[in-house]
Amino acid sequence: MNKIIVKCILIFAVITSCLMSCSQFTPEVLDKYQKGMAVSQTIDISPVSPKTEFNITIPSDPAKFIIHVYVLSLGDYKSDYFLAFRNDKLVYWGYPHEFARSSDPYLNEIGKIAVEEYLKIK
Repeated sequence: MNKIIVKCILIFAVITSCLMSCSQFTPEVLDKYQKGMAVSQTIDISPVSPKTEFNITIPSDPAKFIIHVYVLSLGDYKSDYFLAFRNDKLVYWGYPHEFARSSDPYLNEIGKIAVEEYLKIK
């Protein structure tokens, strides 16, 4: 009887380990984000932790920004994806180049500095 229990626990552990390694940051996760969400809310929604996190400041705004970088998975294609927070609130999320494409100069500035900082630590 003990051998059966040990085998069941072992099988359960292997299956759990495999399922946890399959967690990925995908476009389905992005649909759950909303502007103004707290950092903790976005972390709770995300199936994986950010690849990296860093802080930036921009000349036009004295507030500290927190940037989370995730690896977005689209099948075999993987790409960096940024979440930008100001005062613990989500202000923008997207691929690094999407910040630059925004018609809002404020978001352009955040994106430019975020990319510069990320390249320094990458």
